[in-house]
Amino acid sequence: MVLTVWNWVYDAEDIEPDLEPENMEEVLKYIGTDRVGQDIVFSSLIRDAKRFAYDLTVVYSRSSIVSFSEFGFMDEDLPQINVVLLYSIDVSIPTMILVIPGSLRDITSLYATVEEAGIEGKVLVLDRGFFSSDVLDFLSNKKVSFVLPARRNSQLYDEATEMNEVFGYRGRMISAGKRAIGNVYAYIYLDGFLKAEEEYALYERLQKKLMDANEFNRKRERAGKIPIISNMDKSPEEIYLMYKKRDGVEKQFDIMKDILHSDILYLRDNESVFGHMFVSFLSMYCHSSIENMLRAAGLLEKHSSMDVLEYYSRV
Repeated sequence: MVLTVWNWVYDAEDIEPDLEPENMEEVLKYIGTDRVGQDIVFSSLIRDAKRFAYDLTVVYSRSSIVSFSEFGFMDEDLPQINVVLLYSIDVSIPTMILVIPGSLRDITSLYATVEEAGIEGKVLVLDRGFFSSDVLDFLSNKKVSFVLPARRNSQLYDEATEMNEVFGYRGRMISAGKRAIGNVYAYIYLDGFLKAEEEYALYERLQKKLMDANEFNRKRERAGKIPIISNMDKSPEEIYLMYKKRDGVEKQFDIMKDILHSDILYLRDNESVFGHMFVSFLSMYCHSSIENMLRAAGLLEKHSSMDVLEYYSRV
């Protein structure tokens, strides 16, 4: 794959690299052992950003020598490696990637990332899967501000909150309200379009007798609602916009897997995996930087980062 790509790129500097698999693995291993160099890159990117989205995905490896490849919780049939990504929602670029053992749960990986990244005084936007009182306490103790949507079974869906604000978001009108709960704030949102979609799905399940009337009524009351907990006293619209920008980290994982194919591992030790994921991180950074330039020029609707790379590859 690497040789094929290099063959249609114009080698302006006469680099003539040795791209044989054995040599490439040695290069990746060398990169993977240079944690000091990696930390310099991550630290500089984190220092210049204030708000981050955080998420985790998995890649698979059958190598018995890669000790980080363990049976985990997403797939019990294949050994997996957890890949953690920190993403700046301010400037829309990835800022840090970590490789951790596949057996670690999501919340444990979050603790390890916060400790290593050093993001005191920053803002962290999370997925509802991380919602727990322990996580709230941990982040508060670390002086990290957070935006964290509640789980589907949270009582926040049922507690009355005055919806006294309305704002628009991508052609939708969102009703919103907030109230203090101890040292945090509960922000409640009602999306009319989402409510209609969820009610339709509930009616279908009721018609097919996949739920009873009591369950239907309970879930219908929650349709279209999005409760979010934060330790920041902001306007509901500002918190909502931060929450919506979290999808940037999911798009980075799509780039990693669908464009870079970084989830396909043929490596035989931990250090090579670390190097492979760091090079993937640099590639995601370049991809995002080009996308940001296209956005600033008003060209993103017509052209993608890959269009630019392909167009200029022979220049």
